[in-house]
Amino acid sequence: MDLKSVDGRFVRVMSPVLPGVVAGGLAEEFVSLRFDAATGATNSSAGGRLVERFVQALQHLEEERFEERPDVDRYLRTLESRTARLTDDLRICGARVARALYAVRNKRDVVHVGPVDSSKSDLRYCLAAATWLMAELVRQCAGGSMDEAAAVVAEIERPVTGVIEQRGEKKLVLAGLPVAKEILVLLNSHYPDPVPRRQLHEWMGRTSPASVGKRLGELYNRRLVEEWGEDDSTLTEIGLAEAQRVLRDIAA
Repeated sequence: MDLKSVDGRFVRVMSPVLPGVVAGGLAEEFVSLRFDAATGATNSSAGGRLVERFVQALQHLEEERFEERPDVDRYLRTLESRTARLTDDLRICGARVARALYAVRNKRDVVHVGPVDSSKSDLRYCLAAATWLMAELVRQCAGGSMDEAAAVVAEIERPVTGVIEQRGEKKLVLAGLPVAKEILVLLNSHYPDPVPRRQLHEWMGRTSPASVGKRLGELYNRRLVEEWGEDDSTLTEIGLAEAQRVLRDIAA
């Protein structure tokens, strides 16, 4: 997943019709949402912020100005029923998709507590909706050549490859990483809850328990991991930052 490619090419094709801060903000939030999908993160507000940027884009296309803090729900709710300098694809379909995405991210909350966890389903939906919005903006409004616009749409719609494959309680880091980095990625996927040592051994079945224990000790000495009780480990704040850096290196 080449995040920088999505970011730079989208801004380039949209710069003739959108202010740089809006085009760049859309790209940044979309890249963040793709990163969440790749890493399985469910505590981000990237989808909601992307809709705010999408509203700013529609405001600019409609009136050649935009609000710094738009009333997102009101704007999208009333857009369909009034005359606007927008195609029906954006005025009707775009507004409805954006409202649904905004509701899932801001009204429903992506992090759930219950017997059946819907967080991953919500995240997949948010990415699909955001992908449609981004691609539709390019299809309807992009400057430059049609070939370049088509290439950007293809880049936007390219499937996201996950970092961790999960089946039931089993987790497997798909990227080939050094043991210490694999531990950070796995602890990040469970953060902020601690992970029992036996669970790490199960997830890292291709690595000997002695090697896992040695690297955990090194991470503990570097203050990246904290131990709880006799057997549980979790990331510290600096450990979380290091895990996020590893994940971004994988996704870049």
